[in-house]
Amino acid sequence: MVVIGKKKTKKIRNRLPQKRRRQWNVREKLMVINFYENNNRNVRGTAKKFNIEPKQVRDWAKKKEKMLKSAPHIAKIHPGKSPKYPNLEEELFSWITEKRDNGNAVNRKLITRKAISLSKNRRNRGIIDRGIAGFKFSSKWLDGF
Repeated sequence: MVVIGKKKTKKIRNRLPQKRRRQWNVREKLMVINFYENNNRNVRGTAKKFNIEPKQVRDWAKKKEKMLKSAPHIAKIHPGKSPKYPNLEEELFSWITEKRDNGNAVNRKLITRKAISLSKNRRNRGIIDRGIAGFKFSSKWLDGF
């Protein structure tokens, strides 16, 4: 253990360096779980070997089945927030795939314009989505889409 601080002044508290955060992908988590299961289910020993918290080992062991079904390169198993307007996004997605299948380029500006026009067409057809009239198809929305 290394203590960082000045030796001359005793008034200043010495502090330990913070533990660095690390994001583990599914392959690495499964490797930790495998070690845990082959090591007589020793949570603390596994946590110490991989320099993680025991709670992480327990959580990963509970989620093993989900991890086995998911891709090995992803870091988070949660699918994310559900879309606010799923029907509109399905129409937009089919439009994008159709354009790309035809060999046309589709950029972010085109996608945003098409989303706005689809929302207006849906209102004209009598399909009512709450709050879509004031919805701004921002770059953050486009990133999530």
